[in-house]
Amino acid sequence: MISNFGKSNKKKGKKTIVIMSIPGVVEFPWSNDVDAIIADFYGGEQMAPALLNILYGDVTPSGKLPVTLQKTENDEKITPEQYPGVDWTSTYTEK
Repeated sequence: MISNFGKSNKKKGKKTIVIMSIPGVVEFPWSNDVDAIIADFYGGEQMAPALLNILYGDVTPSGKLPVTLQKTENDEKITPEQYPGVDWTSTYTEK
């Protein structure tokens, strides 16, 4: 749904911003189809005014995310040998 909406807006010359109120890491393989993504997690009672300030350009968001957001489930290409391991042994490698 988000992918289709973003692609449709791009064809019309419009921008799409997705605001995600999420508890933690989620997948978003549609990220190339939208112009911006805001992850506000659970921001509390002042999140709405803060988002408006960002969307209208009154402030520049400069916070650091507490997690790394991946586009797909295994973006980092972790192998089964690395995690969870084989025969109770995990092997550290870099590829």
